[in-house]
Amino acid sequence: IWHWGYNAIDYTNNVIAGVSKYGTYHKDTRLRHIAEAKFIRSYIYFQLLCMFGDKALLGNDNGPGLIMRLDPYSGYNPDNIQSRASNARCWEQIISDLNQAIPDLPDETPAIADRIRANKTVARALLSRIYLYKGTYSGNTGELEKARDLAIEVLSAPGYSFQENVGEYTTALFPSNEYSQSDDYPDPTTRSNELIFFQPSRISTDAYPNGLYYYRKSSFYVSAEMKSYYDADDVRASDLIWQGSKSDHADDLTSKKYSAEKYCDVIYIRLAEIKLTYAETLARLSGSISEEALTQLNAVHMRAYPDDRKPIGYKASDFTSVDDFIKTVLIERNKELAYEGHNRYDIMRTGNMTGDSKMAAVPSEKWNMPIPEYEIRISYGTINQNSGYSGN
Repeated sequence: IWHWGYNAIDYTNNVIAGVSKYGTYHKDTRLRHIAEAKFIRSYIYFQLLCMFGDKALLGNDNGPGLIMRLDPYSGYNPDNIQSRASNARCWEQIISDLNQAIPDLPDETPAIADRIRANKTVARALLSRIYLYKGTYSGNTGELEKARDLAIEVLSAPGYSFQENVGEYTTALFPSNEYSQSDDYPDPTTRSNELIFFQPSRISTDAYPNGLYYYRKSSFYVSAEMKSYYDADDVRASDLIWQGSKSDHADDLTSKKYSAEKYCDVIYIRLAEIKLTYAETLARLSGSISEEALTQLNAVHMRAYPDDRKPIGYKASDFTSVDDFIKTVLIERNKELAYEGHNRYDIMRTGNMTGDSKMAAVPSEKWNMPIPEYEIRISYGTINQNSGYSGN
């Protein structure tokens, strides 16, 4: 992950520098390409910081973060090795890249199948997530306000809509795209207008006849404990957790969102996440449970049930405290966004507010991944290990 992340960062640095120096085509297009590269660089540095920054999600701004490379990589030079920048410096660059990118990204909302490149709404949605992650642990009001305000902008952006029909999960959010013995890999005919930014399994059947093969089932399973986490009538368990491969570990469960027997879309950002971000930030900032926060939570929660078995929506009186409400939002995030890359970071940024037993069994200084040992060796100690692993 470290290696591939920095490979991608090197590509973005080459685009930014190369287009700036050598580009002779239309200025607006050049600026868009640079902005897209900065968006991608921000996205990757954000993912790497959440994973490898020493307690970066636990408010440790002075701790060691990442090696910040912002220029084209000229190769390994043992006499010129960068040390890790502080978490605060990494956050600053991640946010700066997005703020610089937004003015030069397109404003219009593309057709659903074309939401594969950044526009202003995509960048604002990512920035809302970043401010939520960064501001939670320390309760930083300014950052939580920015997360809230950006969520409002995204939810108000024209061209996107949240569908409350329970069938949205299997017909549009995670459409079936099964392998056929006749070598027919059909394009999904319906995709959800909730999608903000995603990698489609089929960009072009001519150019990509085999689609996007996301992962092998033999390396990814869903525990029975996770399935039991949902209510009995919640279709996110009955329709999206299933017995996957018929031949490879056939008795094991997998997520129907990403299955080895399908060519599945990979969703990076969608409206359900933004609605739950809005609900959480409203509660954190006001210290109360507002009707608007309940509306956003209930929209996501109640969609997951068939029309004839929908629960009664949450009311303020259902919660013993604001923290109880926030914990319910976090549980809803886990159920709704399962296997989309959020829960580990939700646990970290909230200090395991939901009481996840597996994370509770690990010291918080080891919630981050260790820096790869080869990076430390070839830096002759300039690059240091995370505090939870030093001496190991």
